[in-house]
Formats: sequence, structure tokens, C-alpha cells
Amino acid sequence: MGPYFFSSLVPFILWIIQKATNKTSRKASYTRRRIFAYAMALSIFAKFVEFATDLLAQGKFGIPIFYIFWTGYGFITKDFWGNRGYFYSIWEPYKPEYVSFKGDKAKKTSTNNKKSSNNEIENDEDIDSSQEYLERVGKIIDDENKQEEVIKLTTIALKFKESSEAYSFRSVAKINLEDYEGAIEDITRVIEIDPNELSYSFRAAIRYDIGDFKEAISDLSKAIEINPNDSELFKSRGDSKLLLDDYSGAITDYSKAIEIDPKNFEAISGKSAAKYCLEDLEGAIIEAKKAIQINPKYSISYYYLAYSKHDLGDFLGSIKDIKNAIKNNPEDARFYYLLSLSKYSLADYESALKDMNKAIEIDSEDGDYYSLRGSIKRESQDFNGAIKDYSKAIKLDPEEPYNYKWRGATKEDEGNLKGALSDWNKAVKLDDDDEVKEWIAELKQK
Repeated sequence: MGPYFFSSLVPFILWIIQKATNKTSRKASYTRRRIFAYAMALSIFAKFVEFATDLLAQGKFGIPIFYIFWTGYGFITKDFWGNRGYFYSIWEPYKPEYVSFKGDKAKKTSTNNKKSSNNEIENDEDIDSSQEYLERVGKIIDDENKQEEVIKLTTIALKFKESSEAYSFRSVAKINLEDYEGAIEDITRVIEIDPNELSYSFRAAIRYDIGDFKEAISDLSKAIEINPNDSELFKSRGDSKLLLDDYSGAITDYSKAIEIDPKNFEAISGKSAAKYCLEDLEGAIIEAKKAIQINPKYSISYYYLAYSKHDLGDFLGSIKDIKNAIKNNPEDARFYYLLSLSKYSLADYESALKDMNKAIEIDSEDGDYYSLRGSIKRESQDFNGAIKDYSKAIKLDPEEPYNYKWRGATKEDEGNLKGALSDWNKAVKLDDDDEVKEWIAELKQK
């Protein structure tokens, strides 16, 4: 019996052990190949020593052809089955492409039957290789400059074996690249594989970010069914209901979140917002103060506290509170808008204009900001500047009647009666405003 038989014996025994322990991956195959290579190297070396000894002692020289064959076969780059020569495994690290594998057949037929091939891959492909790629992903997932690489590596890992971990990583990377639909597809696959509260809440968060609040509520409801004791799930569902104008439903969810976690200041602040929207201004103030007491750095609580005070006519109190919000977050345009609005209500037009300019500097795409600045300029007798701001507001929101109403009023101030009438007619078409109708009637009598 030649060296091949004895060299194959140990790998064969190892193969039986691997089969018994369900370790039949591509990497396991490579491990057997490496053991076989070492055994063959020792056997062939021993035979060549024997041949050399015969040559020196007896002058005889002869090497059987099969020894030459097995030596050469060990160094070929690729055989008929796609395997690299076994001697390479002695000095080269493992690479999946060095070993043919029955899962490869599944990949080749995937275009004909995707669902079937996915099952084959999941059952037969290399778990070790999939995990290697995911380990590499874990090292770079937080690097914002390597999100494309994350997608590439997770896609490769999924070719070896479908896993919720790989889909989750790829979903995160797609979110970072603002591919929200792709992210939803991947996290949906995670839910199909392993439905759990985190997956549902993650998909809800994506849907919330893209404005799909109804579906966000649906996902959060499923997450709550799985874990009804998570305060954040109720808080998040309350947030979505608030944006769908379901204020009473939002209060119910916020209240449940607070019941579970009395220190959940975001839920308390959300409850303040919902009460403000229901015009329960005193209630909104009470909730906002509770949230501020827990976390005085949370700016939104000051925002609804200030807005409630403004609507109650406490303009100085509103200014004080909104300044606290700005102190905590100086880059939120809404805060400067409310500060300007409160000062405008106190007829402090010069200071109100500065604050409104700051709001527009931060966010130049909100029509309400130009509308308020137009009103400030009109009160300051800057009619030309007011008309320009009202016109900008109309461009951003052409269905808002307020801007036509007050641009028309400003045009009347300038003596442009025809322009005023045109704007007021447009305003009445958008909103049945009795005051504007009176202005039109008065103008026609002139």
C-alpha cells in the first residue's frame, strides 16, 4: 500500500468525526486537506530518502510513476473538481475558493429557482465562512465611510448562509446610505426569519423616519404584543399617533409608557405636546414642567411649555422658557421662530426680526418663517420687504391663504389696490374668511 492510502487514513477518520458532529463546512474540508498534505509530504519524503539510499548503496535508481504523480498533483493550481493542490494548504491560509463544495451547485442554479437555491445554501453552505465575513463587518459597521463595504461583505455572507444577523447589518448600512426601502426589505427578511420586538421596533423606526406613521404604528403594536412592558415602545407609538393627529390616542400611549417608567421624560414631554394640540394649555404646562424636572436638558419640553404660555398670553414667560430651549439646542430653527413670535406679540419688532433671520438662516425652506418675517416687516413699515417674504412663503406653500391675505393687505398699504384685490380673491378661494370678504367689499366701494 502506497503513501496515498496511509495519508488518506487520518483525514478519513477525521471526516467521520466531522460528519458525526455536523461539521461539514468548506473550512472543515480544507482542514482535512491540510492534514492529508502533511501526511503525504512525510510519506513522499520518506520514500525519496529510501530511493536516495538505494542509489548511494547499490547504484540503483528508480521512482515509481505514482509517486511522481502524487507529488505533482499536490502542486497544481486547480484540478477538475475545482480544488487547489493539497500542498498549498500547508503554507497558505484558508480561502473558500480553494475548495469545491456541494453548496456551489445551489448557487449555480439560483437564477432558475431562487427560493429553492436559498434553501440549499442555508442547509449546505459554509457557516464558518459566513461568520468570518460577519466578523469583518462587525469591525467596520460604525465607520460611516465603509457602509458600501458592509453591504458587499454581508451580501457575500448571505450567499453562504441566510442569517438574521447579516440582514440586520446590511439594513443598518442601507439606512446610513439613505436607502430606506432597501433597509425595510432587509429588516423584513429578519422578521421572517426571527420575529422579535427589536426587529419590529427597528422597522417601525425606519418607517417613522420616512413619514409612514400608520405602518410604524402597526409594527410597534406587534412589538408591544411580544413585550407589553417596554415603555419605549408605547412612547414611540404615541409619537406616531401624535403626527397622525390622533392626540387622544397619543396621550393613552404616553400615559402607558409613563406608567411603566415614571422617569420617561420623552413620553411626558410627548404627552405635553398632545395636550397642547388638544388646546389643553394648562395641562400641557403641567406635563412639560414634569419632564423638565426629570431632565432639564431636554429642549422640546421647554418648547411646549413656552408655546402654551404664549397662547395664554404670557409672552415674557414664553421668552424665558424658549431661551432655555435655545441654550440646550442652539441649532433648532423652531425655537428662534417661537422666540420671534413672542417678541412680535410684545411689539418688539427689531429684536423679533433678528430672531426670525436666525431661524431662516438655519432652515430656509419653511414657509411659516417667511410669513412671520413678512408680518414683522409690515409692522415695521417695510412694505417692499414684507411683500417679498409673503411671496416666498407662497412659493413654499401655495395653498396657505394667510399669506395671500396679508400680502394683499400690504399691497393695499402701498396703494396697489388691484394687486390687493387679486390676492384677497385667491385667499377667499382657499379659505372662506369673512374678514377678507369685508375687505374686498370695502375695496370695491372705493
